[in-house]
Amino acid sequence: IYSEEGAKGLREMLFENTKIEGMFCFENRRTIFEDVDSRFKFVVLTFEKMVSIHGQNIGQINYGVPSDGQLATQAENMRMESFPAAFMRQDVAELDKFPGDGRLQLDIALIKKLSPNTFSVMEFKSELDISIVEKMYEFPVLGNAENGWTLILRQGLNMTSDNKLFHAVAEPGYMPLIEGKMAHQFLLGLAPTRSWLNPKEGRKALLGRDEDIGQLLEYECYRLAFRRIARNTDERTFIATVLPKSAFGAESFNIAQPGDLSAERTLYLVAILNSFAADYLIRMMVTANLSMFFVYQIPVPRLEGGATRFRVVVIRSARLVCI
Repeated sequence: IYSEEGAKGLREMLFENTKIEGMFCFENRRTIFEDVDSRFKFVVLTFEKMVSIHGQNIGQINYGVPSDGQLATQAENMRMESFPAAFMRQDVAELDKFPGDGRLQLDIALIKKLSPNTFSVMEFKSELDISIVEKMYEFPVLGNAENGWTLILRQGLNMTSDNKLFHAVAEPGYMPLIEGKMAHQFLLGLAPTRSWLNPKEGRKALLGRDEDIGQLLEYECYRLAFRRIARNTDERTFIATVLPKSAFGAESFNIAQPGDLSAERTLYLVAILNSFAADYLIRMMVTANLSMFFVYQIPVPRLEGGATRFRVVVIRSARLVCI
């Protein structure tokens, strides 16, 4: 309700048309709900509907109804600027003290600034978290192409609908299918290859209904990829690497569309996304699925080839990937 893309409309309604009295978020660590995974999260949300700014219909006479101007003033006076919230709690007994002890007061304006397209709420634990994130967002997000960076993401081949393409034995000329469990930060090969593809069949699947005019496809180039299944309770949440040429990526990866990023920018982004800073930020957004829309919201310094720091990051990232 407070982070996933599908609930954007609900959040917009809450922020614009209600007064939130409390958003208390807790995990099931103490088995509050039996037979439910301990990492599942629940929200106790209380809010009050604001007064409608609509008066009577045209031509309707009702002297008991305030004028539209009066109603608009009332609505503006009720408009919510912030609300109390608590995240990652484990003891429901804390509800007795909420919104007193341990609560954070979240500004609506800050939420919209950090997530202008979806109004997602991050799982802040302290005021320090908020100040750090505000500083990080002085840089543009990956979904903002105004600075000349273009990042378009897509999922790899579907393990169910594309299953007929996968072969257990590698015939001459076949290419491997790389799955998420085979990768970690900068690394591949953590698990053996299970499936192989005929490149002609794989190309047809990637093109879908598009005409084949010899366009560059993902299996023909090096490209940034990150694991889609990524829990914020794991050791690391953001796990990015570079997929090699002559290999297909599975749906357990989100993959950068080929041709949009230079080799240097690809290596730079892999390093930034694997950093403690990016991991720290993404852990406040996701629960179990690192979807594309979260990544588009990650702020990244737009360093370029002439910057010494950029060169250092690129070279070190390349050395780690090439292991």
